[in-house]
Amino acid sequence: MKNLQHWDSIYESLKTSFSDQLFDLLFSHATPIFLSHQKIIVQVDPIAFSFLKEPQTENFVKFKHIVCAHLNVDDIQIRFIEPGDNIVTNKEQLNQEDINEYEVTVNPNTILSPNILSKSNYPKNNLERNYTFKNFFYSHENKKVLSACQLIIQNIQSPKFNPFFLYGHSGIGKTHLVNAIGNELYEINPSLKILYINATMFLEEYTNLFKGGINNLDASDNFKTKYYNLDVLIFDDIQILEGKESTMKEFFSIFEQLRFHKKMVILTSDKRPDDINFEDRLISRFLSGLTLEIKIPDSDTKKRIFYHYAEKEQFNVDENAVQVFIENSQNVRALIGYLNAMLLYSINEEIDGDIFTKINALEIVNSQTGNMNNYNPNQVIEIVANYFDLESKDLKSNSRKKNIVLARHFAAYFLAMKLKLSHKAISEYLGLKNHSSATRAINNLNKNHNKDEYKEPFIKLSKYLNK
Repeated sequence: MKNLQHWDSIYESLKTSFSDQLFDLLFSHATPIFLSHQKIIVQVDPIAFSFLKEPQTENFVKFKHIVCAHLNVDDIQIRFIEPGDNIVTNKEQLNQEDINEYEVTVNPNTILSPNILSKSNYPKNNLERNYTFKNFFYSHENKKVLSACQLIIQNIQSPKFNPFFLYGHSGIGKTHLVNAIGNELYEINPSLKILYINATMFLEEYTNLFKGGINNLDASDNFKTKYYNLDVLIFDDIQILEGKESTMKEFFSIFEQLRFHKKMVILTSDKRPDDINFEDRLISRFLSGLTLEIKIPDSDTKKRIFYHYAEKEQFNVDENAVQVFIENSQNVRALIGYLNAMLLYSINEEIDGDIFTKINALEIVNSQTGNMNNYNPNQVIEIVANYFDLESKDLKSNSRKKNIVLARHFAAYFLAMKLKLSHKAISEYLGLKNHSSATRAINNLNKNHNKDEYKEPFIKLSKYLNK
C-alpha cells in the first residue's frame, strides 16, 4: 500500500482528536504533498499555517503523534506549507526515487494540486468530508428537507424524484446538506460514482477545454466521459451559470444524459428555478423533480448551533454575549464566523479572564462585519457601562456615585474621540444638564488618563473601541 493512502485514516483521526471548530480551522483544507515513513509535507491554508508552523505548539505535537501512530514509527519529519510555497529547499530534497516510490509524479519544485495527487485510494468526488447529517442543525421548518434527503439516499438506485433542487439564501446550509447526502451515499456504497462540483469549478473546467483550441476533441471526450458515467451529480450554485450560454448547453447535455439513465442529479441555488434566467426547457426539467426551500434557521436553532460549538471548544460565554452573536447573524455561516473569531481570540489570549463578555462579542461582531469604526452612540455607552459593571441607564441617570461619574466621563470621552460627536450631542445622549458638563468630562479624561485610577480602563476601552 502506498503511503499516501494512509492520509485517509490520518484525516479521520484528526477529525476525532480535535474539536470540530479547531479541526475546521486547522485541517479541513489540508492536502498531503508528500508522505513517507520519514517525512510528511502538508499544505494548509494561511490561517492554519500560522498555528502549525512552530514545532513546539500543542497542535503540532498532537498532529505528529497521530501521524506516527498511523505509520507505526517513533518519529517523523513534519513540514507544513502554504499554497504557493516550494516543496523543496536547500536542506530538503525529494529525489526521483522518492517520487517514483510514492507516486507523486510532478515537478518537485511546485505545489501539488489536490487533483493530481497520485493513485491513492481517495474518492475523487470533491466532497467536503466534514459536512454530515450528524453536525447539521435544523429547525422545525426544515424537517421536510431532511426527510427528502433521506429518501434520496434510500432510493438512490431508482430515484423517486429527479432532480432534487434545493434553494435558499446564501449561508444557511445548502452546501452542507448536499455534501452530507454524498458522504452518506459513499459510506453505504463506495463504488458509486459521486461528484460534487460547484458552478464556478464547472465553468473553469469547461473553459479549460478550449485552451488547446476549439478542436481539442480528446479533452472534450474526456470531459463528457467523466460526467456521463456518474451515478450521482451534486451541482452547487447553479444560478452562477446565468448568461453562460455555451456552458449551459453543455450542462444541459450532461443533465439529460444522467436523467435518461436514471442517475441522480442534485442541484442547489439561491433562487427558485423559475426565478433564474435559464431557458424554459431547463426550468421545466428542474421543476419536474422535487424543489424545496431550505429556510433561515430561527433564533432557537442558532442558539443550539452556537452552544454546541462553544461547548466543544470549552468557551465560557456570557448569556448577553450569546445574544449579541445571535442577533447579528443572518445565517449559519455568519455564526460560524463568530465562533472562528472566538477561537482566534482564545488562542491569542485576547479576552480578559476566562469568559467572553458582551464587550468581546460586540468587538467580534464589528470586526467580522467590517464595522469596527461604525459603533453607534448607544453601543459606545453600553460598552463603557459593561466594563464598569453598570447599565447604560446608570450613565444616563443623575447619580453622583463615584464609579458612575467615572464611567460617564469615559463614555463622554469616547463619544467625542471615536464618533466625533459635538459636546451638545454628547450631553443629550448622556442626559447631562448642558454641553459644558460634557466638556468637563472630556477634559478630565484628557488630563488624567495616565493616572492609576484611569490608566487600566483607558487602555482596555481604547482597545475594545479602536481595534
